[in-house]
Amino acid sequence: MIYTMPSDRTRPAVATACVMQTRLRSPRADILLDAALYTGSARRKRAREGIDQSWLNHQHRELTWALTDSGYVADGDVEGLRTILTQSATAHDRAQARSKGVLAALPLAVSWLTNRADALVAALNRIGTPVAIMLEHERDPLGEAGAVDGLINVLSAEVPVAVLRSDTSILGGLAHGAAAVSVGDYPALRHIYPARTGPRGGRGGQPPVSTLVPALLRYVNLDKIDAGVTAAPDLAMWTCRCRVCHGRRLDWISDSTQPGIYAFEHAVSALAASARALFADISSSAWPVRWCDAVRDAMAAHASLITRTGSSKTWRVPEGLRRWFIHYERHGPPTTVPH
Repeated sequence: MIYTMPSDRTRPAVATACVMQTRLRSPRADILLDAALYTGSARRKRAREGIDQSWLNHQHRELTWALTDSGYVADGDVEGLRTILTQSATAHDRAQARSKGVLAALPLAVSWLTNRADALVAALNRIGTPVAIMLEHERDPLGEAGAVDGLINVLSAEVPVAVLRSDTSILGGLAHGAAAVSVGDYPALRHIYPARTGPRGGRGGQPPVSTLVPALLRYVNLDKIDAGVTAAPDLAMWTCRCRVCHGRRLDWISDSTQPGIYAFEHAVSALAASARALFADISSSAWPVRWCDAVRDAMAAHASLITRTGSSKTWRVPEGLRRWFIHYERHGPPTTVPH
């Protein structure tokens, strides 16, 4: 579980409460706390400002791994990248003496994947500390041309690389060697909004409730799910057998008394089930093949919906999935994967 913290002085108290509440239900759960100071416009922290050791100490009181409160690494900000990695490496070495660890949070402009992946890999290998990257984009960063190829390149680094605050297409990151990935439970947590855009920057409001449609490998607004079920009620993709749905059609969520809560619970359960189905009980060398097949199946499911509903705009394939499809059409799944 990864909690995104408030940026004000309540952050330590909120962090403690989140950890305690989670431990009550799941004592052995892995937890990370994201300070998220890299978001927003006027108050966005910059990479060159470094990291706060006191925030790491606070996390280490209850957690094995602490996530740095890094600032945003703009395109070409080599000095800022070096500052985060160097300070994080020092903190990580110090923490290992207490059987703890530090993840260097790297909130990156997506151009670090599309244009500077080789330089990023070289920096990661040179400093040698584990990292967690987050990507800035108006929508899904992996929908940007070259981002999937760049991600696969970065995941070949000699250090553990996690990819946080992502959309569902980041499951492909697991297939290609990511130490961990996370999917945001609402749009603002599936990427970093560029400055002056998005909910925190003053453009956009509260998004409609959405949830995961596993067969499509994407989040869909509840009203669109209802319309799809109405147009093609016999399609198997609408039936979910996760621990929340128990074989019901997904339109049950919007008819429930608490659609927001059930949409979240279903999405978490169904996403975990999808990851287990893709990556459990087989050799990791087969994971890219599984992901390649899943992407193609999702493409076919979108095509089926377009045929049945006549709405190519509503059921257009998300750009992140399309970029994975293009990658595999050009290169095919790899035969070996670093893990």
